[in-house]
Amino acid sequence: FYKNERGYPAPSGAVNTYLDQKGDGNLINTTLIERNFDKMTIGHDAMLASANDYFTFIQALMKGNLVSEASLDEMVDVAPYSEQGGYGLGLEIIKFKTADITMIGHNGGSLGAANNVFYYPEKDVTIVVCSNFGDFFDSNSGRVFQQLLRDVIGITMMR
Repeated sequence: FYKNERGYPAPSGAVNTYLDQKGDGNLINTTLIERNFDKMTIGHDAMLASANDYFTFIQALMKGNLVSEASLDEMVDVAPYSEQGGYGLGLEIIKFKTADITMIGHNGGSLGAANNVFYYPEKDVTIVVCSNFGDFFDSNSGRVFQQLLRDVIGITMMR
């Protein structure tokens, strides 16, 4: 379900979000912009959870503990958008032919936040990365994530 309660999407304990708008290392606080965007895009954005919550969810989904096997099969039935990947019902599926590895999950990001929640069935590994920094992929944190994929999973997603 999607929360619809007074004060949402600003629950107690939510972190601030930041962006290096000019690429000069000076961060601006984008928290109010993020929260207003979340309010306007209910159902598209504002999926607020901890890294552990995302991990628990994707593990339960992929292990068949949330939906029936038939429903999960529908969710991973791919509508291709490239030679290597496609989109199912709420799940992105990418197959790395060079490493014979599949990743199933979802990522998202906006002005001051980003996350990656993916399960790698051939390795039985789940990797969840959450960031309160809008330029996550082009940052030191993003490079650490890419190294993790190379070391643990054996794939390279980006240059």
